[in-house]
Amino acid sequence: NGLLEITIDGEVYGEFPLDEDTEMMVTSSYGNNTVVIEAGSAYVKEADCPDRICVGMRKIASEGEIICCLPHRLFLTVRGGEDAAYDAIAY
Repeated sequence: NGLLEITIDGEVYGEFPLDEDTEMMVTSSYGNNTVVIEAGSAYVKEADCPDRICVGMRKIASEGEIICCLPHRLFLTVRGGEDAAYDAIAY
């Protein structure tokens, strides 16, 4: 199963298994984000950034999918998750 890698300002904050449901407050000097891991996917539940775009982003579960909160310099990235589903292949 995959991991959720959380980075703030390019530094790894932590890695969390996607198969263990949890809710955590990720706090930095930039602000706070509530990150939820649930049923193999992750999302941002709450944020105190001005635009809150990260809260509206869809849940991530596949390798390489990302949620970002640019005001907080926060990136959530799935590592080693399920292969992404492709809707088109270019070659």
